[in-house]
Amino acid sequence: MGQSLTQNRGKPVSLRPVARTLEPEDRIARYRIVGPLGAGGMGEVYIARDETLDRSVALKILPPGLVRNDERVRRFVTEAKSASSLNHPNIVTIYEIGHDRVLAARPAGAEGEDAAEPVHYIAMELVVGETLDQKIHHEKTELRTLLGWIAQAAEGIAKAHAAGIVHRDLKPGNIMISKDGFAKVLDFGLAKLTERGVTDAERTSAPTQAVATGAGVVMGTVGYMSPEQVQARSVDHRSDIFSLGCILYEAATRRRPFVADSDIEVMHLILKEKPPPVEEMNPDVPGEVRRLIRRCLAKSPDQRFQSMKDLAIDLREAVEEWETLSTSTPSGTTAVSGSGPAAAAPPRAASLPMIAAILVGLAGAGFGLYAFLHRGATGGAGEAGVLQNLRITPLLSRDDLQESALSADGRYLAYVTLTDRIASLKVRQVRTGSDVVIVPESEQQIQGIAFSRDGDYLYYLNRDADSPNYNALFQVPSLGGAPRKVLFDVDSAPTFSPDGKRACVRRGMINEGADSLLIVDLDTMQEHPLVKVTGELVTGPPAWSPDGKTIVAGLQDTRKGVKTVLNAFDVASGKRTAIGPTGWVEINSIGWTPDGQSLLVSALDVATSGGAFQIHRVAWPGGETLRLTNDLDGYTNLSIAVDGSATAIRRVTVDNLWVARPESKAEPQAITFASGSANSVQGAVALPQGAVAFSAPRDNKTFVWRVQADGSNRRQLTSQGAFVINIQYAPGAGLVFTQVDDSAPLLAHVWRMDPDGGGLKRLTEGNGEQLVSVSPRGDYFAYSPWDDPQHSVLVRKIEGGEPRRLGAAFTGEGALFSRDGRKVLHATLEQVQGRFFPRRHVMDVESGREEASFLLPPGAATEQWSPDGASITYVDRNHGWNLWRKPLPDGEPQPVTSFTDGQVLDYTWAPDGSRLVLHRRVGSHDSLWMLKTGAGQPTLITEFKSGRVTGHLWAPDEPILYFAYGNSTQDVVMITGVK
Repeated sequence: MGQSLTQNRGKPVSLRPVARTLEPEDRIARYRIVGPLGAGGMGEVYIARDETLDRSVALKILPPGLVRNDERVRRFVTEAKSASSLNHPNIVTIYEIGHDRVLAARPAGAEGEDAAEPVHYIAMELVVGETLDQKIHHEKTELRTLLGWIAQAAEGIAKAHAAGIVHRDLKPGNIMISKDGFAKVLDFGLAKLTERGVTDAERTSAPTQAVATGAGVVMGTVGYMSPEQVQARSVDHRSDIFSLGCILYEAATRRRPFVADSDIEVMHLILKEKPPPVEEMNPDVPGEVRRLIRRCLAKSPDQRFQSMKDLAIDLREAVEEWETLSTSTPSGTTAVSGSGPAAAAPPRAASLPMIAAILVGLAGAGFGLYAFLHRGATGGAGEAGVLQNLRITPLLSRDDLQESALSADGRYLAYVTLTDRIASLKVRQVRTGSDVVIVPESEQQIQGIAFSRDGDYLYYLNRDADSPNYNALFQVPSLGGAPRKVLFDVDSAPTFSPDGKRACVRRGMINEGADSLLIVDLDTMQEHPLVKVTGELVTGPPAWSPDGKTIVAGLQDTRKGVKTVLNAFDVASGKRTAIGPTGWVEINSIGWTPDGQSLLVSALDVATSGGAFQIHRVAWPGGETLRLTNDLDGYTNLSIAVDGSATAIRRVTVDNLWVARPESKAEPQAITFASGSANSVQGAVALPQGAVAFSAPRDNKTFVWRVQADGSNRRQLTSQGAFVINIQYAPGAGLVFTQVDDSAPLLAHVWRMDPDGGGLKRLTEGNGEQLVSVSPRGDYFAYSPWDDPQHSVLVRKIEGGEPRRLGAAFTGEGALFSRDGRKVLHATLEQVQGRFFPRRHVMDVESGREEASFLLPPGAATEQWSPDGASITYVDRNHGWNLWRKPLPDGEPQPVTSFTDGQVLDYTWAPDGSRLVLHRRVGSHDSLWMLKTGAGQPTLITEFKSGRVTGHLWAPDEPILYFAYGNSTQDVVMITGVK
């Protein structure tokens, strides 16, 4: 990627035409060359086809003539290693590095292929789009949009800095803007690797390793170099901040800050002179943006921003508050702090899936995105001393990664991938990086993976073929073989006794409203109950101690708020003892250290976790607790080897709101500009008159916001509570949502307010209630009390009165109001031949009279009322993930769509019933389609080549479609040095 033009002294200079190393149809390893893409000092770039994985890639090669230059080879390898160690949506993804011969295609009519001399290559993500340079100078993109992209690039560079990598060649030509609206940082060929320390700030300012540039050698692109680069002095992360300041200046003024007739003169300006004031070049640039540019371009590194993350946050805020920025005076001071450690980045928002699992599925007009908590705290000096040996290094990065588990000897990593609806279980040899497919790709749901104690077998959960609503535990040899079902009705990954002869698993007892832990003899498969609880939920798989005497699990209680406590169970007697903190919201995973003196726990803490699942060390048996991590993205799927090393999955999520007008030919446009997890859009609902309300974080909490469909007039509507979930809208009711108090244990209640933010009123009282849905007429709402052991759904009038109980809602199906608001669909569980299935009921809202009752196929999901209220539509996961319609009360289901590939994940009817939008996923690509009532074929709305759609909804009064679109990446990290 990159351009075929370089810039020097502020003027474009064409590269001389040179003979390309590769031609179309040439081959390197498994890559077939399609055509040239660009060239530069660090090599040539081609579009190529990966014929093994059937995908297009950008293939960067170092031509044979340059291989003899050791410095070129070193920089080429540095780029590959630097970028491949990072996993972030705003950094180009490196798939593979290699060194192989070129198989040159013969001219037409010739036979065979000629083998040319070998070349070094990097296979990377193909970014379809334009460079930031083109966006600035050729497309003349507005400044607000440019700043949004630069903020994204800053987020990506901040990730590199946290990993100890300084880019050193930032410029507009090295930032690509994809057609999906994502900024991607390229070309780490001049990257400098630094020693890793305790904090991010220490990582980015530590001494240079052997790959550092030699003394007196100037490296970089003139015009974007920092003063310390010009002087060939040692550089740290603040050099990249200066370079990004040059890019900001260029975006604001359409010219570089330092321009002269020769490179030497440009370097002199960088060292001695200030650039012309931004306001002289463009008086419309807001004062706040000018302040950011001045801080970045300070000659002394100590006077610049002290972390790229801080700069990204300020840029993001400037974009979000653009309408209120003044062109006269900056909103802040130009004074900066000294050269101390970089400020800690704000914590990311973390999901609370336990609320959804206990209570109800989301329905109605909202996206159905779950709650996020956004609070944080930093560790004290004592923690830093304890954690000085802690190391966290990437081990595996994949967009399709679902779960992982480390073998007890630390040699093997098992992981699950999921693309489209096709899952696979693989095992990687940690030292060599080679993979073996254990369970081949097929349409299944593999989860809850764990190695046996001796490492000979892998265990995993999958749907039971005879009862798709239940999971079964399967066993398969670790190096491949035929899977064998060993246990029915299992709801967690197993943990094993030290001798490997027994396993402990969780089993939910839906018929009793209870949860349990079972010990299973693996030779006889006899089950022995360890504990059964009501009013509590086992959260996270259990963990068996090294001495075999204790099993530890998290128990979540929602009867008076939400809290999760670590509990130890004596294996012999079943005696239960609580240990550790009492303020955790949820526990994801648990592991014992090899000496049995402590546990590592991935947990969400209401007060100090930073709003993400963090790893804590809990002493055994005393319970003294120390948080080991404080990461923006959190850690899940924790597993520990006998040498004390551990692995976990780390994720990054970014979602923004987009607007599409399907009846026009206009491209969808983003109307929010989040660049990281910390300000990602979480849920939204359409309002009348071209507006949308959504939830997003600010100042370590999550609030309700409102913005117009063109992205203007963004403003905050709520200012209290810790966070909000389940935002919905109906005329007469206004905005209705669940607001979680800023307390421990967590308490939540249902609130309503006017669409403009006025008239805020609390609708429910009790020990915690969560909104389920609102009647389209705005007269009724459905909610679920947290302290109901049967997880019931209640319906009540907005204006008050006694609620009506719909029935036990163990299935999490919730309640769906018909379009006219007169009927409600809900579900209860029915036992059929000893197995439980959800039975749907249609009830008259006013009288409570049941009008219909029926069973849907086992693979049915995502039910909705048809616009006329005469039928139910749903996605049948067992029939190609297509949309079906069932006439009420007892009509036979009929297919609505007939896709032969991919899956329909979700859909939404337009308010007038004339059309619906379908959210489809084919492979790793998400797209939205519109299907008009009575039309034969749907039409495509979006054509994103990457990322994912996480929700969509129609405007209530005009043909506008809002949808959430973004990116989620994940990697497995190795954690060592825990004491």
